[in-house]
Amino acid sequence: MLGLYGFDIHDVFSGKAPIRVAFAYLNRLVYEPWSVWRANQLGGPEHLGWTPDTYRQAELIDAMNVNTVITSNVGSKRPPKMPDPAFRPKLKEPEVKMVESLDDFNIMGLINQIGG
Repeated sequence: MLGLYGFDIHDVFSGKAPIRVAFAYLNRLVYEPWSVWRANQLGGPEHLGWTPDTYRQAELIDAMNVNTVITSNVGSKRPPKMPDPAFRPKLKEPEVKMVESLDDFNIMGLINQIGG
């Protein structure tokens, strides 16, 4: 939180800052594009800085590149070689284990996974 907001969590424990401020900043970490925690949750450091707008820009770059290749090959006898898509970080697949029956359901494992 120090890197993103300039907020030192030690201030909460020393009484210089209220705990509600720390919780407000913690709740924002999910939405911050430059949050290392968010990037790790999505799949790694390559996700730093990626927002929905960044993904849209990558889509626009791909569309412009395809349009350029197609228009430059008008009248050609050979099929055009399509450009490689722009880089996009891969999302990490969630680790969800399906339960076949109620007998296989492990409630204690679920509670431990949540952190209870």
